Amino acid sequence: MFLFIKPKLFYATPFLARVSIGFVLAAVFCYFFVDFPLIEEIAPYRKIFRTPLKLASFLIFPPLYLFIGAGAFIWARFLCKNKQWTLPSFEMITAQALSVAFVRVFKVIIGRARPESFLSRDLIGFEFFSSSHHFHSLPSGHTMAAFTLAASIALLFPRFRYLSLTLAFLFSLSRIYLLDHFPSDLFATGAIGIFIAQMVHIVLQKITDRNHERQFNGKTFAPRNS
Repeated sequence: MFLFIKPKLFYATPFLARVSIGFVLAAVFCYFFVDFPLIEEIAPYRKIFRTPLKLASFLIFPPLYLFIGAGAFIWARFLCKNKQWTLPSFEMITAQALSVAFVRVFKVIIGRARPESFLSRDLIGFEFFSSSHHFHSLPSGHTMAAFTLAASIALLFPRFRYLSLTLAFLFSLSRIYLLDHFPSDLFATGAIGIFIAQMVHIVLQKITDRNHERQFNGKTFAPRNS
């Protein structure tokens, strides 16, 4: 059955599809070979750059993006009534809202131990359906917000795709150095964030195309005078 599913249904651009695949492979590699050695290596230095790392982490704080996105949509739709920016702002805030919901649900379901728990109590692995903050390492809410926004920008404004994804990656690194998440969490979450942004983009694009088609088909043209 899956042979008849169009690949286009799962990605909006080949570029983002390649990035997602690369992130998935990087997540698997980090899980087996990088996560624990790297966390042990950087743990002694975590307090040296704590202030700038906290600032970088704040810049990808999920509620901040929701607040800014909602404000941008209200401004474009109701205050300025700017149709050019209404749909892009709606797309970005929708993707952000879905990514936040995904994180909230799957943090509890997956229940992966955080790096802090690994260092202080030697806890590793997963405790499914855990409500404890110590088992909410995957997915990363900050990383999800960063890459969902970066992917939305890449889809809506393709010339900024490299810049947006690079900034998302650099800011997300703060979550590793603050010992809140493992490297594999970053890559896995990034891939999911990109996927969510692409799905929202595809769905809204199809709805917009159908509306345009209906408007075009509903037009009546007066006959030309001979």
